Amino acid sequence: MTFAALELPDHLRDMAKFPLATGLRRLNVMLLQWSQIGMNKKLAWIYPDQAKSRKAIGVPLGETAIEFLQRRLGIHLHYVLPSETSSNGCYDKGMV
Repeated sequence: MTFAALELPDHLRDMAKFPLATGLRRLNVMLLQWSQIGMNKKLAWIYPDQAKSRKAIGVPLGETAIEFLQRRLGIHLHYVLPSETSSNGCYDKGMV
């Protein structure tokens, strides 16, 4: 981890780490919901309407990603990385 990453607030630090562990794009991380995560199968799914290619994407989750997700369990009912400023947890479309 770089010095700059240590200076980020927790929610932004998490948003910076998870894409590195999965290869997901920022938009996919910001919109990722628990319904898209299969912890037992160690797989995440990106829906076609969220994918640049407009095709569903299966994303294998390595140990770093699984550990990250386990720490996030219970923080928000729907979103893995909820917005800190939104009442429903979803990021404003202008931010993504």
